[in-house]
Order: sequence, then C-alpha cells, then structure tokens
Amino acid sequence: MFFLVTDNTHTHHGFSANHKFGSFNIYCDNGWKYAHIDNKNILFKGYVNDADLNDLVLGNDLSDRLGNYCVLIENNSTIEIRTSLYRSFPIYYNSTTITNFSPSDDSHEVYADSKITINKDLSITQNVVDIIGDCDLVYNQTDQTIINNIDRIIRSSIENFIKHNKLPLKVFLTGGLDSMLIYSYIKQITSDFEMLTYHHHDYDTFWYSKGQRIMNDNWSYLQIHHWNEPCVLMSGAPGDEYTMRNPEIANLFMRYHGVDVIEYLQNQTTQMYHTKHFTKQSYIDKLNKQQPMIDNIKKMNREDMVYFLCNMLVNDYQHYHLGNTLTFTPLRDINIVKQFMSLSNEGILSQVINGDITRELIGMNDSTLLQYISDDKNSDEYMSNIPKLFAVLGL
Repeated sequence: MFFLVTDNTHTHHGFSANHKFGSFNIYCDNGWKYAHIDNKNILFKGYVNDADLNDLVLGNDLSDRLGNYCVLIENNSTIEIRTSLYRSFPIYYNSTTITNFSPSDDSHEVYADSKITINKDLSITQNVVDIIGDCDLVYNQTDQTIINNIDRIIRSSIENFIKHNKLPLKVFLTGGLDSMLIYSYIKQITSDFEMLTYHHHDYDTFWYSKGQRIMNDNWSYLQIHHWNEPCVLMSGAPGDEYTMRNPEIANLFMRYHGVDVIEYLQNQTTQMYHTKHFTKQSYIDKLNKQQPMIDNIKKMNREDMVYFLCNMLVNDYQHYHLGNTLTFTPLRDINIVKQFMSLSNEGILSQVINGDITRELIGMNDSTLLQYISDDKNSDEYMSNIPKLFAVLGL
C-alpha cells in the first residue's frame, strides 16, 4: 500500500502507476482503485473489518474504521489522507513529497494520531485525534472473563471480514503462536481458503524497482508472500506487540509491576517459549537501555502507563499491503492489548514468557493445533512441527 504525492514538477520512477489530479502527481504500487465522486478524485486500497471498502468510499463513510486501508481524496486543490483507526504505515514529508514508501534525509514523520491534509504547496495540515481511548482499565475481572473478552474481539473481527471479503483467502502457518491463533478462528468460520505449503512471491514493476529498498527498510518483507492476482494473505502480525509478547513492551509493562523478565527467565529451570528469544544478548543489551524509560513510567499512575505503552504500539508500524496482495491482520486492535493488560499479574507473566493466554485461545477453537506450534520463539527450525499438521490435512 505504497504511495508518494508530489507536484507536477517532480518525477519519480519505479512505481506501478501514476495519477495526475490537478497540480498533484500521485505515484503508487499495484492494487489501488480509482473513483470519481462529487467532483473528487479518490484512490483507495485495503480492507475494512466490518464492511466493504468500496461501499464506504462511495458513501463517504471512512471515519476511523478498524481494518487496514488508505484513501487519498483530491478535492479543491488538497489531498486528504484517510486511514484505518490504527494506521499500519508511517507517513513522511518534506518540501517536495509526502509518502509512506521510504524517508529521505530531510523527512519528518507524522505520528499515528495525526490526520493529514496535503495542501497545494505540498505543506501539510495535521489534525491530532485520540485513537487510543480510555485507558482506565477494569482490573477486577477474572482471567477467564478477560480471555473470553479477547476471544469475542478476535472472533467478531474475523467473522465480519470473511463475511465481506470477495477475494481468495490464503493461509500460511509460520510455526508461531500468532499465525496459528488466527488460523484456529478462520478454519472454524470458513473452509473457503487455501492452506499454503510453499512460499510464493511474484515480481511486479514496483518490486523490480523498489524491492531491495523495501526489504532493507521493513524486515517483514523478507518473509511476505506476493501474488500479482488480487488475493488476501492471512497474517498473525502484529501479534507479538498486541498480545504482550514483544520484548520491549513486555519488559516495560512487567518492570512497572516489579518483575524483571530477563532475570525471571534466566532463573527458570524449565525453558519457556520466549526463553531463547528474550535472553539473546542483542535483546538484553536493548532492554538494559530501557532503564531511563522504566524510571519514567514508574512515576506514572496505572492509567497513564497503559496509555504510554499503547502510544508506543500504535506508532510501531509493521504491515503494508504489497501490490495486489492484501494482508489481513485482525490482531491490529488496541482493545486486544488493553484486555491483555487487564490480566492478573500471574496471567500476564505466563503470556509474556510462554504465550499461555494465546495457547488457551487456540485451544478453545481446536486444542489439537497446539502440538504444531514451534517449540520456542524464532528457533532455527521454527516450522519443523508444521509438516505434522499437513499430514493430518492430507497436504
């Protein structure tokens, strides 16, 4: 879902398409659709969780929906950028370009809570809104109640998406907790999907020209699939972050509650799912540098601490759509994070070190899937258990 906006005096090469709207040049990758409504030129791409994006564009009802989409609306010599509530990509700007592709040395970043309008002279107007919401969480619920709440959020999101999706759905299991979690719901809701036993990556004009830069700037594109024919690829991203298993976020949250995750894991005689991952020297060094931030959040009340961490998460962009392949990321929902942060100290610790809450959610759908998850996070052979599932499925 890449775009670059400039004026008619600047030319950029390597994009798949170029649209000229008034004084603006808009460059983009494949997969964008065009509409002309009420004298407005509109480019859009992506999906909405609970509706058809095409219908929303036609009805001009695009305010802060859950999903993963971007809409560029040219009207009266301005371009308004509308995105899903939790924007999946950064936006950079300088005096000549506004883009989500790759920053230049003189670029500035627009934070996730800013709504953008591009003016005729390529300056931008930002309108800051609250996308995080209430962080005064309910802490007197049982862990099982919270797990049921998380289940309802994820199930509703996937059910609604599948109800409105018209594209072929493809499922790829990485061996990790998050892709297995999403698969456990999808297979309950529909049988109309392809289980992938291979990695697929078509090249298009944009990838030929920009692919190396994309992979250098965004680690997730080292793993992503791509088809030139329009389709949807299921993704567990950003599960580490939004289910409280990202080392930096988890460490800050647990240190606020008096637990040093690295020290805890190093003192365990039983290896947990995250033992090797969290205790890599690179992460130990990174987490040691968090001490000033830890000192800062310990001065906060609980509500402010939750807001602080949620703000970090919404500005941690990971997934674009690439060309004609959309990535379905139902875990991109701050309400899921808030539920995890409401767990008891014992419940959240078990999630941080071993993904136990995620495992329980998977088990609620199909407990037989648990045996196919990787033995530890990002192990050298993290997909080694998947062939056993394929054998059961006859693949």
